[in-house]
Amino acid sequence: MVLSISTVLLNFEKNEKEMATNLDLAEEKREKVITRILAYQQQMLSSYNKRAKIWQFKLGDLVLRKAFVIAYWEGSK
Repeated sequence: MVLSISTVLLNFEKNEKEMATNLDLAEEKREKVITRILAYQQQMLSSYNKRAKIWQFKLGDLVLRKAFVIAYWEGSK
């Protein structure tokens, strides 16, 4: 087996400690990102709700509904 400089100089204990530290930092960063995403979603919801028009219908009100066209006429096949 041919040894390279990087394998000779590698300190396994230090490497394990650094990997554990990086894992902890990654978890913290993930939590910060999730918090920021939730804040953004809340802001977007608030912005949408400010502009949304509330419709209140009573029984008997006439409303326009989309008509679903069904192609049963001759020549539709």
